[in-house]
Amino acid sequence: MSVREGYKSETYDAAHSPSQNIITECGFYGVVNIALRLVENGVALADPKCSLWVQFLSKGVHKRENSNVEGAWEKRRCVFEANLINENTAVIVAILHSRKVHIGLENPSGSWYFLYPTMASLTALLGFYEATTWMINFGHWMPKPTKLVGSLLRFGLENCVE
Repeated sequence: MSVREGYKSETYDAAHSPSQNIITECGFYGVVNIALRLVENGVALADPKCSLWVQFLSKGVHKRENSNVEGAWEKRRCVFEANLINENTAVIVAILHSRKVHIGLENPSGSWYFLYPTMASLTALLGFYEATTWMINFGHWMPKPTKLVGSLLRFGLENCVE
């Protein structure tokens, strides 16, 4: 389904505009506004920035580990902000779920993102499915493994994942 078929879609990304940064008050309320306008059985997809969640490449910066998934948030502002993005995304996911909107979240396999306490608790509470696939299946040049989490997996994406 696409815009050409009569369905409306929007993007929301701080890379497009600083006003779309969900860790600012304006940006957070902007995405809440979008979440509240999505219709029942609508679809919301999110791929939160992964650079401070991967277990190997940025471990020296974020300092995340099994006993401390929150990482070095007190010492590094970028880690604090990554955690805040996770927290705010969880609020948006809760709003979307309550509105019966189908949700899909993406982050690399091996990311700490879905192990962060708020997101882990919420996805378990909501009974979200998770699956692993490869980005090359979706046109990415690199066959990196990717985790998909959400309610969308109930509706046919299982053919794209293992």
